[in-house]
Amino acid sequence: MLNVFTLQNNRLVRHEIEDADDLAGLDPVWADLDEPESWELAWVEERFGVTVPADALVKTWKSRPASTRKKTAACTCAPTFW
Repeated sequence: MLNVFTLQNNRLVRHEIEDADDLAGLDPVWADLDEPESWELAWVEERFGVTVPADALVKTWKSRPASTRKKTAACTCAPTFW
């Protein structure tokens, strides 16, 4: 899943992205990846000029087996271009 954030009136606005067409006309400053498809990962790497390390792509808490779940906090970071 890919969510991107744009700035509108100095506030972040979230856009849920279902397919590449949803990105048309958007100028995101932030992106969240949650178990991304290959096209989502490739788009983020190209858009922000970064390489996402494979070990950064961990399974989400919900997708882990119940026996291994423990409550943890997660942080999503993105490069900032101002």
